[in-house]
Amino acid sequence: SYSAPRTNSPHVGNFSQHLKFEANGTSVSAGDTILLGYIPQGTTVIEALVWGAFGAAPTIKLGSQASISALGTTTTISGGGINRMAFAPRRFSVSADAEGNIRVPIAAKVVAGTSTVTGSLNVLLICTNSPAV
Repeated sequence: SYSAPRTNSPHVGNFSQHLKFEANGTSVSAGDTILLGYIPQGTTVIEALVWGAFGAAPTIKLGSQASISALGTTTTISGGGINRMAFAPRRFSVSADAEGNIRVPIAAKVVAGTSTVTGSLNVLLICTNSPAV
């Protein structure tokens, strides 16, 4: 039998979601879009923190595949600290005809930076599924 995956977060209220990409020999260049992971349908992201490094201080946009800058535009990341993305809280959903209709893909786009095959990108999303937001 098929067991349907959970379509909501574990509880009503705030929760965090850590997403990570490691280059591990995969070329990363300006213009590339990196799929980082997924958040549940209907989640509101209230905070996004990024850290890591690809080559020489790249700048990234962060959002969903449908709206790549929904969680911030042109933020420079470095291995020396955590950067806060600037955006207003954003509720994510997918269209009713989307297959499964249970999760939203979160992605980063490399706006500028040197091409590299090493490095990583970490994203910590603070989310809520509270009906009050």
